[in-house]
Amino acid sequence: MKALQSFRSGGVDWVSIFSLLIIALALLGVLKIFSGSDTAGSDFAVVAPRDRGVPDSAGGAAHPDQSRGAGPAQHPRDAHKENSGEPGALEMKSVDLLGVSVQLREMRTETEDGGAGEIRNIEFFIREGIRPRRLFDDASQLVTGHWPLFHNNVGYGATTVRILYQLVDTDTDGDGVLTKADRKSLAFSLPDGSRYRVLDRDVGEISNMNYLSDSNELHLDISVGGEIQRRVYSLATGSR
Repeated sequence: MKALQSFRSGGVDWVSIFSLLIIALALLGVLKIFSGSDTAGSDFAVVAPRDRGVPDSAGGAAHPDQSRGAGPAQHPRDAHKENSGEPGALEMKSVDLLGVSVQLREMRTETEDGGAGEIRNIEFFIREGIRPRRLFDDASQLVTGHWPLFHNNVGYGATTVRILYQLVDTDTDGDGVLTKADRKSLAFSLPDGSRYRVLDRDVGEISNMNYLSDSNELHLDISVGGEIQRRVYSLATGSR
């Protein structure tokens, strides 16, 4: 009791001052905690929320472009149809040509069950960066067959030097559609589709062929009216 009285001597209440000091220190600690949380939050940049699109009916998220009014994503098959530039949607079927860096692409119609239909045009692809060449300007003809003609038919030295085509481009039976029943034409080109030339018209079904590369002659057995005719064509002059 005497110590407490001596502690308060001089008219100064040291106990009160000590208590106030403790309270002040406690308040400073609390303020430091709150200010520390604000400082931590300032280390992170404000990031705008990502555009997740509009949920579709199945509960998933639509593509952001769809939420902005764009159409649905294309199927790769549909992309071929659009890039073909042809009405009626043509399918691509690729065929590698032996001995040359050219890919032949059959541009076919699509059947009702989704299968490959008739060949309406042919495209020649060389490599990326070079626009593919098309044999015809449109899909108004029907290609009933095509065959590569080789420089050497033996072993691994065979090289495609010409391509032979059989096609229908005129409705000769008057039924309003092009079919294999119409009269056919015979034509050929180089492996890249260039130098297209018609050899003959009103040609029947080809039953056998032999290409002599040394003389550049094409020997064909053709069925005409139930009979087999032997025809010889010079591909150098494009005539019989």
